[in-house]
Amino acid sequence: MRPPPALPAPRTSVAPRSPEGSSGPRGLRLRLLRPADQPALVALRRALDASARHRCWGSRPVDELPVPELPTRRTPAGPLHLGAFDPAGHLVGHAALQHPPLGTPHGDPRTGPPGSQVPEVALVVHPEWRSSGVGKALWRQLRRLAAPRWPTVAALVEADNRPALALLRQAHLAVVDHGDPGTFDLLVATGPTPPPWPADAPHPRVLIEGGTWAGCPEGWAFAGRPGTVLRCPGPPPGQTCPALLDHPCPLVDGADVLVLSSTLGPSARLLAAAHRRIQASLPLLSTSPVPGAPHPR
Repeated sequence: MRPPPALPAPRTSVAPRSPEGSSGPRGLRLRLLRPADQPALVALRRALDASARHRCWGSRPVDELPVPELPTRRTPAGPLHLGAFDPAGHLVGHAALQHPPLGTPHGDPRTGPPGSQVPEVALVVHPEWRSSGVGKALWRQLRRLAAPRWPTVAALVEADNRPALALLRQAHLAVVDHGDPGTFDLLVATGPTPPPWPADAPHPRVLIEGGTWAGCPEGWAFAGRPGTVLRCPGPPPGQTCPALLDHPCPLVDGADVLVLSSTLGPSARLLAAAHRRIQASLPLLSTSPVPGAPHPR
């Protein structure tokens, strides 16, 4: 029998079409959290096992983050806290989006790596509700609520957290190459197109197309150089790269140089031709045999 949280959250009757609430799998209800849900949020954290506390999406483990003060009302620049409630009204999942990034006090003048000035997402699910669609439902709704305000959100995910990576891969994203193979620093689009570059990303901005989650030789070659390196692993499954459709791409538009990875194989020629049609003035480098594209050194 599923143990309920010590203090269950109150149930609500939010209409499914409301921008702040919807139905989820197995009779779940999704809605924004409010101050009355604070005890249920504390209980959810206590129910997490050690792995979940450490692997929470976000730059810091759950144990190191204070329980957030839930807002009384939604504001344009305020954080988003979305909850998933089971049919009995118990909180079984929590997704948060906060700017500045989670764990950073408001007003902190810190400067960080690219992506530090976009809101950061964190997501946890009750152990007994994992692999049931809770995380997917929370993530989909959080993106929809965030899209009008933020075209991009940041996510820091451990390399072995395959379920989280598979979920994020359903959206357009870019990988921030920072030299740590144990974590992936991601910029994830909330809309249907690739994410734009963060406004605070230093120049020169190098965009690498291709590679795997673990990286690619071209990314390692640029490691430690001045500027910013983003890597585009390609479109979500079942979708086509915007360049191949002759559509503009925010990542390409904001780059100072474009590098085609050797991992692209034969598709490198097609991408090179497409980019030359769209961005003829953008310097193009390639480690694959692409006519007119010099090798990055």
